[in-house]
Amino acid sequence: MDTPFNNTFSLAALVRDHLPHGFDIDTAYKRFSASIAQEIAQIAQLRDSGQPVIPEVSFGELCEHGFTTEQAALVRKRGCVVVRGTFAQGQVRQWNESLHDYLDTNHYFKELQKAIEANDEARAEHPHMLDIYWSKSQLEIRQSKHLHTLQKLLNGLWHVDESAQGSFNPAHSFTYADRVRIREPGDQVHGLAPHVDNCSMESWFSGDTIATTYGELLGDDWQSFNAFDATRRVSTKQKPHKDSCGVFRSYQGWMALTPQGAGCGSLQLVPSSRCVAWMFLNMLHSSMSNDDQVFPLPSEAYLLHPEKHDLLIRGLCSLPMLRAGDTVWWHPDAVHAVEHCNQSKVPSSVVYLGIAPDCERNRQYMLEQFKCFEEGLSPPDFPASHVEQHYRGRATRRELTELGAAQMGGQTQLKVSEIELA
Repeated sequence: MDTPFNNTFSLAALVRDHLPHGFDIDTAYKRFSASIAQEIAQIAQLRDSGQPVIPEVSFGELCEHGFTTEQAALVRKRGCVVVRGTFAQGQVRQWNESLHDYLDTNHYFKELQKAIEANDEARAEHPHMLDIYWSKSQLEIRQSKHLHTLQKLLNGLWHVDESAQGSFNPAHSFTYADRVRIREPGDQVHGLAPHVDNCSMESWFSGDTIATTYGELLGDDWQSFNAFDATRRVSTKQKPHKDSCGVFRSYQGWMALTPQGAGCGSLQLVPSSRCVAWMFLNMLHSSMSNDDQVFPLPSEAYLLHPEKHDLLIRGLCSLPMLRAGDTVWWHPDAVHAVEHCNQSKVPSSVVYLGIAPDCERNRQYMLEQFKCFEEGLSPPDFPASHVEQHYRGRATRRELTELGAAQMGGQTQLKVSEIELA
């Protein structure tokens, strides 16, 4: 029986009933660590010699041919991909200008400063993460046919067994409303240490799910572990925390509003889809070596420890230089960080675009998210700042296309025929 959730938990206690007879954690951890160490060394060697590590593909070529067998294998191995030219640069400039007009019209930054001066800790901590979800620019990006096509192609890299519990429909994804990031030139405050997002950790909190997700690691078949196997991940229990992720995301991602890359205060990745699997086995090894040892439940994100997770941190790679309209996507299990400083002379700006494929868990989230859309409130997964509630120029039903309506939950929320198209 699974251990009840509380503020801390013993992974060993949670997993014990699901371990195969004769399981030796020392041997399992030693073998898997050796494989990960070899992979990270190869990544570091490529990076340090100036060779590309993060896979890159052209959106135009993807639309024409899809992922080649070699490209698909590399993305699954690296757990991330840059898609060049997802959107035309001219279109992105228009979206960026429209976004800034929306912010200026509604005095976003003046009101933000007032909130900071009034000791609003949530907004003061991350002022570069704009509490904006429902601008017309964001809506147009999310409901674009380009993004819809790319979501299907990316979800197609997952192994989805339609008959299995916890699978999803790779052909359809919902809109997961997220924020905008703008880091000003010279910003040295708003970097992020290496971490994994909370949604990647949730398969740790159910013994049954662990046995399915990490079954190969708990036997003698670690070579067969596949982070892109959807089985049971979708139905994983959520963490008992107000900031836990309400959806299953097959990828986190964003679109570049401005050119950026290494040195621009942008994303860094450890390009391996096996990061969280190793972190799991690392924690299980510690827990089984000391049965009284407990670990805190990860909340908003799980920060890597410089000593405990140095093996992974050594593989951290900056993005190649991106143009406006390029997108980058990473598996929930990929370790990532944000550079300490934006050393460029222009803002480093992105629109976040996580992929929430069609499944029961995500359908339930859409019910609540659509209410927030209608009222201009912050979505359920995010701090309840609700700054857009009375904003002029906010996106409404009127701006939803037929595709956009389906992505917002389709007939669950409204009939497409009821939408007043712009």
